[in-house]
Amino acid sequence: SNAKFTVMAQNTIETLVEHFGFTPISAIDDVINSVNDLLYTAIMGLEQFVLSELNSSEEVDQVETLLESLVDHHFDMFEIYALRNIFAIPDKLEIVLPHREGMDFTLDQAKEERVDQELDAMRKKVLAN
Repeated sequence: SNAKFTVMAQNTIETLVEHFGFTPISAIDDVINSVNDLLYTAIMGLEQFVLSELNSSEEVDQVETLLESLVDHHFDMFEIYALRNIFAIPDKLEIVLPHREGMDFTLDQAKEERVDQELDAMRKKVLAN
């Protein structure tokens, strides 16, 4: 699942994490884990019923394997869909989060030199102490 996640641009991931407070893949994993929890709860109930009626759980094991396979397959598709369509930010769409409004992130040669000079001054100050 993380391999699919890496197809998202790093800046998209960072923007989404900064905005939502979680990674897209963690939200998707939470959904999948919740469904799996419900699936196993249902299977335990089915197993209790089948054991009381048939005294065998072999059939339940087969149903469990089938359901796990179906859930895995469909949630793999859901994960791909969610990453491509729900959590995707189009390349040309510029998003400015509210706490970043008015900030200037452009960098020209003069600003870069000024930052380098400030960093050098701070390094010298730290090394002097």
